[in-house]
Amino acid sequence: MEIVAHALNRHTKRPLKALLLDQRYFPGMGNWMADEVLWRANLHPNCRSAMIGPKEQKKLFSQILFVVHGAMKSVGTKGGDPPKKWLFHQRWKDGGTCPKSGVTLIREEIGGRTSCWSPDLQKLGE
Repeated sequence: MEIVAHALNRHTKRPLKALLLDQRYFPGMGNWMADEVLWRANLHPNCRSAMIGPKEQKKLFSQILFVVHGAMKSVGTKGGDPPKKWLFHQRWKDGGTCPKSGVTLIREEIGGRTSCWSPDLQKLGE
């Protein structure tokens, strides 16, 4: 939890997506994993780190652990795909839909990387 708070406090103007991809703080975190974490935490990828309060920091940390452990179980040991209900399966395709709400996902470049999120669940500034 401390590394999340440290990274957020040190880089208050960076978008969350770019921060999650910073290997100094989150080694091994890949692009699809960062999207998965933010989707599960209901945080917009372009949200600035300064906007994240203690409650959201805890949620972000718990989702980082969940996604990393889940990825290690399904992808890392078996070479397969994450569970069917993960964003992973929809983020790659144009017109992909949110597994939770069914709305069309948005794909946009943030921090030099393609980001995918649900406009229904991940609202900027909320």
